[in-house]
Amino acid sequence: MNQARGDHLVMIEKDKLCTLPFRTFREGVFGKNLEAALHKLLEEFPDIIPGTQIDPNSEDPPIFVLLKHEIGAGPGSLDFILTDQYGIPTLIEAKLFENQESKREVIGQILEYAANAVQEWGDGRLRGQAAEYWGKKGQQLDGILSDRFGEDVDVENLWSQIEENLSQKKLRLIIAADKLRPEVRRIIEFLNSETENVEILGMEITCYERDTNAIVLVPHIIGQSQVNIQKKSKQRWQGNIEDHFNNLEPPLGQNLKNLIAELGIEPSNVTGSGFHLSNKNRKIMISVWVRSKIEFRFSKASKNDIAQLLKSLHIDSLTVKDKSDIESHGLEHPTPAIDYKEAMGPFDNIIKLCKTWLMV
Repeated sequence: MNQARGDHLVMIEKDKLCTLPFRTFREGVFGKNLEAALHKLLEEFPDIIPGTQIDPNSEDPPIFVLLKHEIGAGPGSLDFILTDQYGIPTLIEAKLFENQESKREVIGQILEYAANAVQEWGDGRLRGQAAEYWGKKGQQLDGILSDRFGEDVDVENLWSQIEENLSQKKLRLIIAADKLRPEVRRIIEFLNSETENVEILGMEITCYERDTNAIVLVPHIIGQSQVNIQKKSKQRWQGNIEDHFNNLEPPLGQNLKNLIAELGIEPSNVTGSGFHLSNKNRKIMISVWVRSKIEFRFSKASKNDIAQLLKSLHIDSLTVKDKSDIESHGLEHPTPAIDYKEAMGPFDNIIKLCKTWLMV
């Protein structure tokens, strides 16, 4: 329902009919000038985004974590970048109805930000900026992601999925406002029906208040239809481990299959970007989102640990990287990683390394 100005909500309280009148964000709700109220609301309460309206058919609809408020994207600055538990980068631009940019210009703005997202946020740069943003608030980003999304979501795999979605331009764009202009609503509905990887939505947030102790916020998603929902539903990856074998360039898929057979370990945390191999308290995270190589990440290890192990095994065809491809520079505890391509010598060296590290 599109609540117009002057509408009110009706409540039944102790057998009496009560009303909550509409209140504009400009009247001191969370902020006192222009879009300050709307920005503060989205920054502090990302739960206001109704995931059940975005994907009502899902048993696990999207929930969100704010990665950064105000992030550079091309010539301008996007208001908010968030992620959901599926690693879908979610870009939000917030405009009050009274702001002249809330007309059609806001569509061009958010599309421009999206067009620059891959170039400016890929290769771990988004993770670095987000970690810095939360670090200034005295909080650890990865801890926030784990707390919000639960123990079944592996943070490293989540960042791999974010990187993959950025590279494939698989994004969600949301224009948030107290009220969307009719011409903007029509453009959103048209674009969302015509795009494949990019989901473009509007979100109206209407505020009602009887007194300072009773504020009700009603979010409403614009631009969805049953056809769009089915086409763009963000269910968890539905593939399996065989898909990874088949998607890699030969003979990498068969090599990976041989590794799993040699180790005798059942892959876990299988997602669209890779899987884990664990034994006791050791874990190797395997990324396969680039068809021409396999990346092996060694959890809770240092670069020196893996370098010394290679030396002891007399393997000189493999090189340890300071960090995995999805990590940004400057992390306190980067994850050492090894890339394997067909030209890097016998895959038996990888099998020997993994068997030794996992103690099997």
